[in-house]
Amino acid sequence: MSADLIAPEDAVEEVAMVNRVLRVGLFVLVSVLAYSAGQIDGRRSARTPVVQVVEDVKVLRTSPEGAQTISKLDGGATGLYYDWAALVGVFRPDAQQVLMLGLGGGEMLRVLKRTVPKAQLTSVEIDDRVITTALRDFGENVTSTKIVHADAKDFVRESGLPQYDAVIVDVYDGSKMPEYFQ
Repeated sequence: MSADLIAPEDAVEEVAMVNRVLRVGLFVLVSVLAYSAGQIDGRRSARTPVVQVVEDVKVLRTSPEGAQTISKLDGGATGLYYDWAALVGVFRPDAQQVLMLGLGGGEMLRVLKRTVPKAQLTSVEIDDRVITTALRDFGENVTSTKIVHADAKDFVRESGLPQYDAVIVDVYDGSKMPEYFQ
């Protein structure tokens, strides 16, 4: 029986890889356990919001179907659809009022603050637990934003949209958008 020897530099690399795999596995396990504790009450996401840091990103999940927010710890672009909020600055660089339907962890708000820094941002979120989580764990994204706790459908119906220069619709529960916004 022969034993293969591993060079010290290879051993360090293998240990680092095993640690990354274990962190991701632990992240998945904790997420699954947290989801199983969720309650459905009609005004909230089906599951309790879970925030975790994995590698260089902070992730907010409210369902097992996907991440509600992925935010780079260094404040950089995510390479995901959140970055599209920058188009407001391209098409409406003079925007004074921007409405965002949905909040999550506020990654789109972070992008908006960079691209239309003078605009007053308003976000409407139905789930009080998501608002609490955003303020606690994603504060850098949501500072100086007016946050309204309401159903986006009712907010739009009651307030109208003419006062807003741009409206972003990001109202998902897991991977589903409510039927009335499709």
